[in-house]
Amino acid sequence: MKLPSEINSINDALKIGASFSHGWFRGHDQAYNNLNPKVFRNDYPPHYEFYFIQKFKIHAPIIAGSVPDSRDFLSWLVLAQHFGLPTRLLDWTESILIALWFSVNSIPTPTSTMKVPERSKKNTARKEKDCAELWAMDPASLNKHHKNEYLHDDIALSENLLVQYLAEQPMVREESMYQEKVKNDWKESYGQDFEFPKYPIAFMPQKTFQRQASQLSVFTIHPKPDGNSIEHILHNRTDLSRFTIPEKSKEKLRKDLSDLGITKRMLFYDLESISYDIIKEVPR
Repeated sequence: MKLPSEINSINDALKIGASFSHGWFRGHDQAYNNLNPKVFRNDYPPHYEFYFIQKFKIHAPIIAGSVPDSRDFLSWLVLAQHFGLPTRLLDWTESILIALWFSVNSIPTPTSTMKVPERSKKNTARKEKDCAELWAMDPASLNKHHKNEYLHDDIALSENLLVQYLAEQPMVREESMYQEKVKNDWKESYGQDFEFPKYPIAFMPQKTFQRQASQLSVFTIHPKPDGNSIEHILHNRTDLSRFTIPEKSKEKLRKDLSDLGITKRMLFYDLESISYDIIKEVPR
């Protein structure tokens, strides 16, 4: 099946979804043309990753009430990511229609005014200026790039040792000392050298709060960038494809998605989202 390069209709999206039958999908309301996690984009110095998560762990308990254990580093990253904090995670969804909703709707965050990175502008045609984009990926193909016996499944789970290592990395201030400790502990426990992950890993999180379930959330977790972003690793179009959504098609797609029940209320399930959808229902 020949896939469209643009998504102008729900039918276009369904063709793509059928082609990536076990795929993961991600939508951007701008044409960034890259898959770098927010904390690794040019907006933030490297040491901000540690600062962001530590501040979030200090303030979240009084607001959220129930939060992960202090040593459950991955759950803290997932929680922070879902509420807009820049982390080394990328959100994906198992539903192309949910990804499409995020492509054609802007969700305000403190970083939503971020410009398209200069390196992306050079590779983005002028016609994409007002486009959104949607990515489709085969997560198993990504994980096959890890030649490590501790990543032998197509999709990693939260308990995977490499995932746990990447989740703990931003929690420590002295990274070199931490890496030395990991190597020594690993050698003592398993009798072999620890192979530090070089590439992003696709993993299935535990569904611990409503938003994860509503959005069919899955994630990639990323090591620090070193020419190892997903679009630099997966070159086959059956493993990773990018599609643009022209500005002229967004309004019709928003309406069609709403008619199919893909709404902000369904995805976020909070009072603000209910109010948003009610206002949208009023004819103007």
